[in-house]
Amino acid sequence: MVDQYLRQTPLAHLGIASHAIADLPVGEVGFSEIVPAGQLAVRGESNDKKFLTAFADGFGLPVPVVANRASVEGDLTMLWLGPNEWLLTHASLSGPELENRAVEVLADCRAAVTDVSESRTIIRLTGKVLRELLAKGCGLDFRPQSFKVGDCPSSVLARCHVTLHFRAEETEQGDTMDVYVHRSFAEYAWNWLRDGAREFGVAVVGA
Repeated sequence: MVDQYLRQTPLAHLGIASHAIADLPVGEVGFSEIVPAGQLAVRGESNDKKFLTAFADGFGLPVPVVANRASVEGDLTMLWLGPNEWLLTHASLSGPELENRAVEVLADCRAAVTDVSESRTIIRLTGKVLRELLAKGCGLDFRPQSFKVGDCPSSVLARCHVTLHFRAEETEQGDTMDVYVHRSFAEYAWNWLRDGAREFGVAVVGA
């Protein structure tokens, strides 16, 4: 884990914050970079009641056992990545702090945790045309009956691996979706998404 005072986000070199505006213009797509303080890879068995109970009791957050679903509670988000794999993020706890807490909570369980805080960033999209935008470069079915709030499928978007978390819909500014992308593809994904959204209008908004 890099020292916190040396830490830079994957898109820091683009100077995103200097372009941010407070309010998203109507009809445009809002972009922001969201980097959780800590990200943890959690491994366990989805049918292991001891593991599920210990985690839920310790974090106040249920482990999502349904494929491609997420659990969110306050600063915590947990994404289903596979039958025995999840990504746990926390907005303010650092990777080591989150890892230490998980090790304590799961001490008596068959589970594994790994600090992966520097592996990904999140490109948060806000707007009313996000389904149309993502469909330009991803083969998932984005129709409302197939892609709902709380879904977090992993797929390929414009040749890079992503996990798409549908956080909220029908807000004043539209839907909110988080695009989890690995660090080495972050700038490419940011630029591709912005290019794809130009027909709708693009704005960088404060996180």
